[in-house]
Amino acid sequence: MRPYECTQCSKRFKTSSLLNAHLKRHMDIKQKTHSCLNCDKSFWTSQELIQHRRVHTGETPFSCTICLKRFKQYEHLTAHMVTHSKERPYECKTCFARFPSKKYLANHLSGLTQLKDARAGFRTQSATDCAVLCTEVVQS
Repeated sequence: MRPYECTQCSKRFKTSSLLNAHLKRHMDIKQKTHSCLNCDKSFWTSQELIQHRRVHTGETPFSCTICLKRFKQYEHLTAHMVTHSKERPYECKTCFARFPSKKYLANHLSGLTQLKDARAGFRTQSATDCAVLCTEVVQS
């Protein structure tokens, strides 16, 4: 439940402190006080700046405990973890193949499906053929 709503854009938040942090984004750009020393970008919070610095340093502090793939952002790690789950909530409406994330389904639909690992559990026998078929169906 997200009881706190932004009066500017109607986005909702779980806590008032998250809402207050968000409200700063609607203020004048001059309010961004955390500047990157390597480029001309500025940020609202020190945490955003710390996260941005990883673009320059290449630091990847978040690691998957299953496959050891590393990520710059925690959110990317949590999105990745679904690939190790048996849950496949996203379905292709053309071939009924199921996928662990919207990203994988979108790749499938765009015909860019390059599935390297059949063990991932979401490859069908005709994934490449279906990707072409699905692309044609979506475009028509």
